Amino acid sequence: MLNKNLKNYHINMKRFTLLIPIFLFLFSAKAQVKFDYDYVVVGAGMSGLSAACNLNNYNGLVLEKNGRVGGRVHSKTYEDITYEMGAYSAYPSQLLPFEYDPGSLSPGNDSLGMLLNGKIIRCANPLECMFKGGFSVEDIESIQEFDGKNGIDFSRFPTWKIQMMNGFFNVVQSGDIREYNPKRQRDAFKKWTTDHYNNGNSALAYEYRSRLNAKVVLNAEVTRIKDYGTYVQIEYLENNKKFTVTSKSVVVTTPAPITTKIIEDLKPEVNTMLEKVKFNPHAVYVMVLKGDKIKPFNYLTTPELQSSYILRGTTDNPNLNVFYIHFSHDKSKFIEKFNQDKLDKTALEVMESTFGKSFSKELVVKTDFSFWKSAAVVVDPDYYERWERIIFHPSKRVFLAGDYLDIYGFPLGINAAVQSGLRAGKETFEFLRDE
Repeated sequence: MLNKNLKNYHINMKRFTLLIPIFLFLFSAKAQVKFDYDYVVVGAGMSGLSAACNLNNYNGLVLEKNGRVGGRVHSKTYEDITYEMGAYSAYPSQLLPFEYDPGSLSPGNDSLGMLLNGKIIRCANPLECMFKGGFSVEDIESIQEFDGKNGIDFSRFPTWKIQMMNGFFNVVQSGDIREYNPKRQRDAFKKWTTDHYNNGNSALAYEYRSRLNAKVVLNAEVTRIKDYGTYVQIEYLENNKKFTVTSKSVVVTTPAPITTKIIEDLKPEVNTMLEKVKFNPHAVYVMVLKGDKIKPFNYLTTPELQSSYILRGTTDNPNLNVFYIHFSHDKSKFIEKFNQDKLDKTALEVMESTFGKSFSKELVVKTDFSFWKSAAVVVDPDYYERWERIIFHPSKRVFLAGDYLDIYGFPLGINAAVQSGLRAGKETFEFLRDE
């Protein structure tokens, strides 16, 4: 018995001796890694800025592909007014993770409308517009009664009625209402406020940046992210020059289609979830008028025109009025490759067709245009049920964020982006603290 125990002891010691070099290698490999940063945030949109703001106690780097921060939040100025090339409406400042005064607010007008057969139908809400536009009482009752589980029975509606629904649906989403989750289909029948901060929404992005201790590099396109277990390696291009940095962690806030391209060796289940995320494009043409005779309104849908809807911006300058001509989904794809002359001509035609003699091109003092390839996520029928916990933390040192991952609220807009970044920032903070 003693001999048997001695024999087992020698065998176990021999096995342990063989494992010693492996333990030493792993320990020395970890010890020899020279970290350039504690964390790297990929993307300086609102998700990335929010995440980085939660990591101020650590040494960080923020990499942004564009020449500015803010992502789809992009404000510009003309004379003494601010207009938006991206997210327009005011965000709920009370939900920010710090105290911040966004400045004065210009409330949106209460009136809605729809252009139909060359005439503007004005109404208090989308369902009233649809009824005035030809929906029957049974149609309205069917819409009002549909539940969040089954959605609308679109087979009972002809194409022209679905186009009318899409006109109002595209005020907040960019796509065909039939492709979306029943919970989001309801957005077509809600009345949306268009209050606007006079300082512009980009002021919030600048506020975030001013609070960051991290280094921010603009015009830096990340091309590769690799989690080696003991460290993360990030490669990016800046002015066509390649850079490589190592970090203890990385927060990736790019849209899902880009995320799958730049992160190497994603687990199959994560890759599958991300590949199912689709984004639709959206375009906006901004027109500033010096005075006008157009009757005030909040937004007008234009299902029969090349545009999707027209939003009347609010400013604190009574002499300057801003109109936003929006092109959603297929309509934005159609005008994507228009040259400037054709864009200007199209925008003028939309305004003339909508407002007739109340509009005059001589009043136009400023125009601008923006096309967003990945403007809005398509919230398909299984969107809210698809996500598993692993999507937010796909590997040891990689964390994901972005408005499309705000599954508990509204997966679009400034607040969704901020809340998603806040979650990712907190989880990364806890990982670094416990590392």
